[in-house]
Amino acid sequence: MTFLATGTSTTTTTTTTTTSTTSTTSTTSTTTTTTTTTSTTSTTTTTTTTTTTTTTTGCDICTTSYAWNQTGTIVADTSSNPISEARCVYFKGNNTIYLCGHRVGHVEQWIVNAASRTVVTSNTVDRIDYISFDKDGTMYTNNNNNNFVQSFVSSSLTGTIIAGSGSVA
Repeated sequence: MTFLATGTSTTTTTTTTTTSTTSTTSTTSTTTTTTTTTSTTSTTTTTTTTTTTTTTTGCDICTTSYAWNQTGTIVADTSSNPISEARCVYFKGNNTIYLCGHRVGHVEQWIVNAASRTVVTSNTVDRIDYISFDKDGTMYTNNNNNNFVQSFVSSSLTGTIIAGSGSVA
């Protein structure tokens, strides 16, 4: 897999050639009759060539030495009762993190560096593996043990089954 790096260079070459030829001939003869001959020749040639070359250098993540920050910072759940079998983390913005555990039975909300958590779903949800939100703030969770998906309207602890039968297959 190749990702584009910051090494991009652009070269622009412009060549302009202008050729101009002007020739004027004037002949005057006087005899019994007067004859005047005037001849004008004008030639203009203009050639413009523009060449633009852009070169982008690739960055191959397989051959570049990237590493995780080895000294992480704990931002949630430093209590003596952490989430059992944590399965998902959802970052919603404004330093808000949602955590779910496989056997916890609810979803917890943490504000980064807060001293405590807030339970945001009832304790009736077992084996949650995923959390998602829609644009209106409704949260969706799965119930892996009982085969259904629930929706929780913003600020409501009670969920509604929206998919699945709620029974073990």
